[in-house]
Amino acid sequence: MKTSFKNFRSQNNGAVLIIIMWIIAILSLMASGLAYRASVEAKLTGYRLRQMESETEAKASINKTLFNLRTIIGESTTSKKTLLSLFCKEDIGSILLTTSVSDEERKININMASRELLLEIPGLDEDTVDSLLDWIDKDEMRRPDGAEKTYYRRLNDPYPCKNDKLETVYELNLIKGFNDALIQKIRNTITVFGVGKVNINTAPTQVLNVLGFDEMLADKIYRYRLGEDGEDGTEDDGIFEDINDIIKNIEEFEYIDLAETAMIENAISNEWICVKSTCFSVETQATGLTMAKKVIAVVTFDEDNKIKILSWQIERLASSDTAYSNKGKY
Repeated sequence: MKTSFKNFRSQNNGAVLIIIMWIIAILSLMASGLAYRASVEAKLTGYRLRQMESETEAKASINKTLFNLRTIIGESTTSKKTLLSLFCKEDIGSILLTTSVSDEERKININMASRELLLEIPGLDEDTVDSLLDWIDKDEMRRPDGAEKTYYRRLNDPYPCKNDKLETVYELNLIKGFNDALIQKIRNTITVFGVGKVNINTAPTQVLNVLGFDEMLADKIYRYRLGEDGEDGTEDDGIFEDINDIIKNIEEFEYIDLAETAMIENAISNEWICVKSTCFSVETQATGLTMAKKVIAVVTFDEDNKIKILSWQIERLASSDTAYSNKGKY
């Protein structure tokens, strides 16, 4: 009887010991889990702080650039040389800031362009152009290849036809015939900002082609803007100061034939070109060790030279993304 009691007590003690060991193991796992969670939370907090720091520095850099831009906005012309002078790159602690300024008038404003001009944009056809114009105009009269409210109401996910100007380029996705691939193809040629004219001092050659300038004339304009040294942003850069002197300016630099003269005169008579810009895109990229932020502001200035923000966009980038360069053919 005593032996049985001892065996029972021994077995009971063993069970208690096993239970205690299990409790210790469970508590250890819980402690490890809490420690891991605390570590993750600490890393996330640090990441958020670095993210906020990058965004704050980017915003500060944009504000500084806007101040500098305001000091030169009163000039009679807007040239690539002027805009390149606002490019800056600086280190602030562990953050690299890269800021550049470009004008929106270097592109075609699709909110204000004529049907004739829109059809010259590579990638657009009568279907997409008519649908775009129907989306923008105030009436409900459908163009031959366009689309008004009846089309959009019959979609699986219906929505109204806007009948007003586009607010962003990516709004094109809502319009019949447009998709991401087409938008990316024409993205560097079009804008929704500006007065509707293209600044001949800053427009890239593909935009000059849309205006009716052939490759040879577009290259002559580009070479004139570069000057004798063939480089952007240097002392000898050519600047068109008056649209009525464009032909004379190019003739003083290199030969221009009658056909090319006619192309320029056509652009002037249609009021497609100008020499001064009114809307600017200020882009700042803040790159840290583990992340990068990009802030893009599109602004204009009122009659009192006060800044008016037309668009403000913040993008989070992968840390491997490199800051853009201000070099290359514009």
